[in-house]
Amino acid sequence: MTTYYFLTWIMALCLLFFGRKLFWLFLGIVGFALGVDFSLAVFGQITNIALLGWALLFGVLGAALTMVLQRFAIVLGGFIGGGYLAFHLAVLFGFQETASWALFVVGAILGAVLFSFAFDWALIVLSALIGAIMIAQLPVVSQGVRNAIFILCAILGFIIQAKIFMDFGGNDTKKA
Repeated sequence: MTTYYFLTWIMALCLLFFGRKLFWLFLGIVGFALGVDFSLAVFGQITNIALLGWALLFGVLGAALTMVLQRFAIVLGGFIGGGYLAFHLAVLFGFQETASWALFVVGAILGAVLFSFAFDWALIVLSALIGAIMIAQLPVVSQGVRNAIFILCAILGFIIQAKIFMDFGGNDTKKA
């Protein structure tokens, strides 16, 4: 699992600092993380190879969608990202798993709507929050420290991405 944690850190840092600049990477990483969650929820304990296979399948599909169907991928990215974030925030802050799934649906719908109307800023916020949640989920510290890490990483990621976005003409309309 050490390799998994290392890869998670790398992906989380990419989302945290570059999610807005590389939308295809955002959707690929969120797809990868969703593939891990999907395979564990559906199959329970599976081999690391099978887990990696499902994660890579979801990640490649997510990244490929951004290149082929940009407008659809934007809404799908908001849906998946919003749902993933809402679910994992609920888990991080101690909600029951049943409530977490209900929050997934609410977050998914909210994410899709936000991506449809305010793509750039929604992507900055969502990628910073998802990167922060991926870092905070790593099992190396206590729950209180995880919450603090999440908040600090989210703020740092948002500030850095917003600064990059504003420095490079924050009103561009390029979607991917």
